[in-house]
Amino acid sequence: MESDLDVDGIIERCFRDLLPRRIIGVVGALGSGKSECLVNLARLFKLAGEKVTLADIDIINPYFSVREITEILEDEGFSVINPPGSTRWGDIPALSPSVGRAIAGDMRLFLDVGGDERGAMALTQFAPEISAAGYSLLMVVNASRPLASSVDALCSLSERLSRVAELPLTALISNTHFMKETRREDVLRGIALCREASARLELPLLCAAVDKDLWRQSFDCAEELEGVPLWPLRRTILLPWERGVVNG
Repeated sequence: MESDLDVDGIIERCFRDLLPRRIIGVVGALGSGKSECLVNLARLFKLAGEKVTLADIDIINPYFSVREITEILEDEGFSVINPPGSTRWGDIPALSPSVGRAIAGDMRLFLDVGGDERGAMALTQFAPEISAAGYSLLMVVNASRPLASSVDALCSLSERLSRVAELPLTALISNTHFMKETRREDVLRGIALCREASARLELPLLCAAVDKDLWRQSFDCAEELEGVPLWPLRRTILLPWERGVVNG
């Protein structure tokens, strides 16, 4: 669980600027770890005492998204909005009417958005309401993915995502990884790329996400890398052959 983490400290170091924004969404390239980052972020806010709703608006891929771990999240006390009925696992994209109601509501809302520009299209119909409610739209960057493997590619993707979503991005999160094969140098490379992209895009780089096991093995718990704080993640959305393994 999260008992070994300083929840208030992580929020203060990494996510203080998100506190006034009721709606928080994540976008990025396919395979960037958006859903995992969103779930971990929602847990932080819930552990800090907030009531939290997660909405799966991934219209690209029904797997490796919030809907796949709905029962786990509900057991933890979250409200979860999934595509309705049989469309939850279907190839035809559909969004629950509850998404619009949650956007218009007053509870902290986390939006799990699909990858690339096609995924960002799900935000378009809600853009005016999201903007009026106050939002943060975070781009999660895995520099091991082709669409985010250089500063030029990353900046181009950022501009396309913002244009399609009709919502300006507000910040970056570095999440460079190769699943269990990730090494310290991979994290450092991702931070360097995101720092340069952050300056070019004039967007803050909030933090660098690091798998909790790697964090424990390779980093000091209070370490900041060139001014970028580290954020240890607990993986919940597992590959098929990993399911049944309990994460500590």
